[in-house]
Amino acid sequence: MTSHPDSASLAKAEAEEAAALLDSISGAVEDDSMEQFEERLRHLDSSKAQLEGGKPQESYPQSVRAVAGSGLSTPLHRLCFLGRSEMLETLLARIPDGDGCLNAVAHGRMTPLSLAASQGEADIVRRLLQKGCDTAVPSEEGKTAWDYARAGNHDDVTAVFAEFAAQ
Repeated sequence: MTSHPDSASLAKAEAEEAAALLDSISGAVEDDSMEQFEERLRHLDSSKAQLEGGKPQESYPQSVRAVAGSGLSTPLHRLCFLGRSEMLETLLARIPDGDGCLNAVAHGRMTPLSLAASQGEADIVRRLLQKGCDTAVPSEEGKTAWDYARAGNHDDVTAVFAEFAAQ
């Protein structure tokens, strides 16, 4: 009799694979290597397509959903924290507007938008808002991205939030 893995085992294996692939991409972000970053995104695409027959452009959001709730800092978190605009644009092209992976929470329930705002990255905040990030997701401290911008005296970032709030 052949045993088949149950859905919980499959989900766990998928989450572990996704975490390893996302960690590899984050490594390229840390190294600030666009070539490695793009290569690792292609690897993620091919891995997800082989596993699920999915569309390559959906591989990043699928991977983030697979690790949801784990507190994992995703490549999007790292890009926003480090202010890597060129890599960010490459990644955002793979994420549908308003996709839930844009609001994934990492350690401290920080979203990519909260990290960008806390670092004073006005252009990145603008791009994330254009993509449909939720401005109301609170951190563990109960603060929103806008709160982090105000606390850091990042007037250019608070101006971006005000501009989007007025729309």
